[in-house]
Amino acid sequence: MASVKPFATEAEMCAAFLALVGPDWTSYAETAGWDILLVRNVDGFQVGIQAKLRLNGHVLAQAVEQYHDRCGPDCRAVLVPAGADGALATVAEFCGITVITISPKTHYYVRERFSPELPSKTGRIWWGEHWFEAGPLERCPLPEYVPDVAAGAPAPIQLTDWKIKALKVAALLELTGYVTRADFKALNLDIRRWIVWGAHWLKPVSGSGTDAIGMPAFAADYALPDFQKQHPDVFAKVLADAPKWGPRVRPGWEPKVAAPVNPILTPAAYLSLQQQLIAASPFHCRALLDLERGAALPVEHADADLGAMAEQVPVIAKAVANRETTVRFFLGAAVAAGLLSGAGAIRTEEAA
Repeated sequence: MASVKPFATEAEMCAAFLALVGPDWTSYAETAGWDILLVRNVDGFQVGIQAKLRLNGHVLAQAVEQYHDRCGPDCRAVLVPAGADGALATVAEFCGITVITISPKTHYYVRERFSPELPSKTGRIWWGEHWFEAGPLERCPLPEYVPDVAAGAPAPIQLTDWKIKALKVAALLELTGYVTRADFKALNLDIRRWIVWGAHWLKPVSGSGTDAIGMPAFAADYALPDFQKQHPDVFAKVLADAPKWGPRVRPGWEPKVAAPVNPILTPAAYLSLQQQLIAASPFHCRALLDLERGAALPVEHADADLGAMAEQVPVIAKAVANRETTVRFFLGAAVAAGLLSGAGAIRTEEAA
């Protein structure tokens, strides 16, 4: 009889792991070459994690420090299901790589579902036992915004510095209807990729003035990539931050950003709510495991009225690599617990 895999995909395993990571850490998915780059909020200490459904030489080669690395995390780790580490765990230790194992089984102690625990700033009992501090010359550079992408997904969408600049171009187009060569220069972004013949990303604005080299203003064309659809959470933040970065791009410009009428629950906010519910009740921990395996739960709790959030369920489920039934259950549980309103507005500062 074939054994049942504890996790169907690396993305599912990463989502289960991140749901258990405490509020002392910020997760940067698909950043600096790592599936997950954890940053300790208090001091910026970094843990780089590569995820694999079985520990093998390939994932160790991805995680090991290279002689030419000038920047890197303080600690390096691989994430695998419990029982999938094997003899290579000893090799990983000699390479200075921590093997984090995560089990989908319900334990009596909800907070101990992955091992070892993440390193804390105080009481360094973990030194020389499970975690190996690399002491890099420089830590991994972090993007301006926390990525709103799923960790561990194949061919992942990444939030790079270039992508953040592209989101600011998209924000300029949405707020003002046009962009100029000076905007691209201020963002340190090459305009040629956007206006090259045949690309149809941008088109000249009819009747607009020209700059010193005769280049007009540009509007969005039909083939412009939908960057805001790739990163809806980050794009909303870029728009909200326009009064901060806008004047640096266009001196004298004062962006007018309207507050959203209908709050949208982002994938990151959903994961925060899910984590709160799991930490507060063993029932929710068991529910996460059962739902991800396809088990049914009481209809009255799973079918709670989600109001305006019902349409967001498929989007959130895809972003966090959860089943739609899982997302629907936890949104209903959050509403029942008073953490969320039916309109998608978070009622607690901790989940914001």
